[in-house]
Amino acid sequence: MLAGRQRFDSGQRQARDDWRRVRARAALRWRPKFLAALAIGRTMVFACKAANVAYNTAKYHRAQDRQFDEQCLAAMDYAGELLESRAFQRALEGDVEPIVYMGVIVGYVRKFDSKLQIEMLRAYRPDKFKTLGTNVNIGTKGDVFVLAEEQPHILMDYNRQWLLDHPPPPPRAASDHQRRRRAGRAPQ
Repeated sequence: MLAGRQRFDSGQRQARDDWRRVRARAALRWRPKFLAALAIGRTMVFACKAANVAYNTAKYHRAQDRQFDEQCLAAMDYAGELLESRAFQRALEGDVEPIVYMGVIVGYVRKFDSKLQIEMLRAYRPDKFKTLGTNVNIGTKGDVFVLAEEQPHILMDYNRQWLLDHPPPPPRAASDHQRRRRAGRAPQ
């Protein structure tokens, strides 16, 4: 008998192989549903609920099967593209909302989200639609400003002119109270 190893008889080995086949067949059933839901929703929790599989099972299969992991990444990329195309469609076509009068739909109106349109323009044409002098979020507490090439020189000129126009105040003369205190006498 080998130390540290168990010897399996043919019945145990057969049962283990059968169990692996059962798990593989089950994976063939839930993986397509999982990938389809992942391509729509981009979250593993949503995809697990749609495929009726445990989150840890999906995570285990992604870790053990490189091909399945690549399929999951491709599905998530597709979900991102789907979201981007829907946002682009909403920016171009707007949303159709019903007009209701006394509980009855009497017509429809098309509404456009101007903030969405502005952000889409900034995303696709940052060189043309990036607003100068606005805060850029870089994850720090300090303020960072985006400036054109000539703007720093203009700001330095303004700062220089302000310093010349507003000299620092002269040092204050000591008050009577402060003079008495320095001399060691208490105020009366």
